[in-house]
This record gives sequence, C-alpha cells and structure tokens, in this order.
Amino acid sequence: MNNKGLSMIELVVSFMLVAFIVMALFRAVIKINEVLASKQQGYEITMLMGTLNNAIQQDLLNQLDNPLKPVIKGCEGECYRITFDDEHYRQIKIDRDLRMIQYGEIIEKLPDNFVFGVEGITLSFNQYDEDGGDGVYNSLFQLKVPIVHEQTKEVYGVDVVYAYQDKNL
Repeated sequence: MNNKGLSMIELVVSFMLVAFIVMALFRAVIKINEVLASKQQGYEITMLMGTLNNAIQQDLLNQLDNPLKPVIKGCEGECYRITFDDEHYRQIKIDRDLRMIQYGEIIEKLPDNFVFGVEGITLSFNQYDEDGGDGVYNSLFQLKVPIVHEQTKEVYGVDVVYAYQDKNL
C-alpha cells in the first residue's frame, strides 16, 4: 500500500497540536501585556510622585532665608496652604472626582487604576523645645498624600518630611 498523504487521524492530531501551541502562545502574550501595563503604571506613578516631591522639596530648600510659618490653613475642598514667613504660600489640593493633584502651578492626573487614599492630605508641623542653638533643627514639617493602586491596594504617594530651624521658639 502506497500512502502519499495524511490520514484523517494524523490531520486532526496535527491541528490539535498547532491549536494547543497557539493557545499557549496567546496566553503568554496576554500575560506579558499585563505585566508591561503594570510596569507602565508603576513608572507613571513614580514620575508623578517624583515631580511633586521634587517641587515641594525645592520650595522648602529655597526658603532658607524665609522659613516656614507653622500655620495650616484649609482652603476649599481637600486643600491646604503651606505658608512662609513673608506671607506667600503654596497650595496643595486633591480632586477625587477628576483624580487630580495640584501643588502650586503643577497639576498632575493620577494614572489609571490609582486613587487617593481615604485619609487624603495630611499636613502637620511639630515643634520641639530645644535650646535653639545654631544648627539645631527644632521643627518638623510633614506632608503626606496617599495614592493607592485599586487592584493591588499598594500604597504610593507624596511623602515629604522636612526638618528646619524655627527661630521663634
């Protein structure tokens, strides 16, 4: 008997093997796409946090001759003013509906799948009764804005701690 073609069973088995390999590759591509999307979101939130942290730190460091005034003023919505001794201020504000955060002139939108934490903005000044000698930091400024990934519940966010000398103590 001269068999020059494929039998029906050989043909079905071949199609099943090809289908199995294609399905495995398709799953791998979907998984790689999910990992890349997650890494992209991580990159975007890192850039957002870096931009805001850098702007806040620059403002605090540039005010060495014009120190912070330990006053926390609220403004409309979830908003606070960071006031300096010469009475100028910077405002930090979040808008949960639009998923936007603003510090001074910088406005950033949260990446997809990120939301603001339940506690919102935390802004505080802590002062310590030290003798106030040169070079002794007697005050601490803390600012936190938690940002949470909706699926993983990982907490990111703006987190600034700044020690400074308050000469009024």
